[in-house]
Amino acid sequence: MVARLDRDGVGIAQRLLTLRGKADVLDNEYLLYFLQSSIGQSLLKARETGTTVTGIKQAEFRKIQIDIPEIGVQKKIGGFLGLLEQKIELNNKINKNLEQQAQAIFKSWFIDFEPFSNRKPSDWSVSTLGNISIMGAGGDKPQNVSPIKTDLYEYPIYSNGLSNEGLYGFTDKPKISEESVTVSARGTIGFVCLRHIPYVPIVRLVTLIPKTEIVSAKYLYLWLKQLHITGTGTTQQQLTVPDFQKTEILVPSQEIVTLFTATVEPIFEKIWANQNENEKLSSLRDTL
Repeated sequence: MVARLDRDGVGIAQRLLTLRGKADVLDNEYLLYFLQSSIGQSLLKARETGTTVTGIKQAEFRKIQIDIPEIGVQKKIGGFLGLLEQKIELNNKINKNLEQQAQAIFKSWFIDFEPFSNRKPSDWSVSTLGNISIMGAGGDKPQNVSPIKTDLYEYPIYSNGLSNEGLYGFTDKPKISEESVTVSARGTIGFVCLRHIPYVPIVRLVTLIPKTEIVSAKYLYLWLKQLHITGTGTTQQQLTVPDFQKTEILVPSQEIVTLFTATVEPIFEKIWANQNENEKLSSLRDTL
């Protein structure tokens, strides 16, 4: 992981290296974005050692060679990449706010029942996740994997990781094409994501494809977001499909589910548009 220190007087723990470019030789912004790029990350990984916990020894780190243009060119590159980074961060902040809006609407409708005289309508029911969705567990990673998206490898592979919504890589054939929900089943249990494009889930990830005649993926996603999802096990906690299928869920009338989904649809469309823009900006940043 490569990050910027934005202030002085910061204590540095073990297994961290600090870098500062020499004046008029190496611009700090240029150095930051180079090490964060796919090329820089490949150079770092090539120097890693260790099995359970990998790391880079300082002696090995010093051997890494980087391209150093003229200092004026470095500053222009760093400045431009900084603008791209600012736009990406702005889109992320907007998406966080949009997500909060969708969750607030959900809470108003299905937790506080505000549009329904503050009480649950009598024709609503309680069911289980196993009854309202097709639930499964991710499998092994595909044979064909690319670390970046290409014309051939366009379908995302998702794991139980938290970074970048668990994106592991890309492959050539999806396993799930329906709009669905994934939940991390080990490690940080209960990390919930809404998936709207075809993808491949791999190990330690539970998938839920909603039965759309009962609930929508967006309703299911927002319901799971407000749950405190835990696992079972003594040595290592994990979320299992048989146990998770028993989790109860409120099932409104089909009319209300349809109306709610139409209400939050524009919010998620904006989120996905921003994510798509960020993907293009990140690709441009890494290319440069």
